[in-house]
Amino acid sequence: MLREAMDTEVQRLCSYLMKSARRRVKLVKTAEIEEIKKAISAEMAMSSAHMRLDLVENLLRRLQRIEVLCDQIHLEERKDYQERFGQ
Repeated sequence: MLREAMDTEVQRLCSYLMKSARRRVKLVKTAEIEEIKKAISAEMAMSSAHMRLDLVENLLRRLQRIEVLCDQIHLEERKDYQERFGQ
């Protein structure tokens, strides 16, 4: 009986963790920088808790690359708008 209760709770926790991971993936797929930052922050917190500073560093590098690309996209869009509408 106790083993079954334990198995049930472990399954429920696994289900919760999978849903949580899917939500973070969904945030990243929006391609909106603020949502991406939320997902990366959550991953960084988990990596830090496990003392995996190498993973934290990796996540920071990824975020920096994404931020640079977002900036470049915004500049390109602004330039395109100015060329189209002369403003």
